[in-house]
Amino acid sequence: MLYVIGPGRELEDFFGDWAEAREISETGCLLVLPDAHVAWRKSEVTDTAVAELLDALGRLLGRSVAE
Repeated sequence: MLYVIGPGRELEDFFGDWAEAREISETGCLLVLPDAHVAWRKSEVTDTAVAELLDALGRLLGRSVAE
């Protein structure tokens, strides 16, 4: 599942707890496993963020994940 958390989104952070706990910028991304462990984190968007996320997914799945 993909969730975008913030004002006007499916999930809102009314008290700022998520913003404080996430430890990434507004443009960052987290890959969280079903057991609530953070498997990958990118603090902000860069030119290589997509490739890094695909690499992380590939490592988790034990196979290559193409763009």
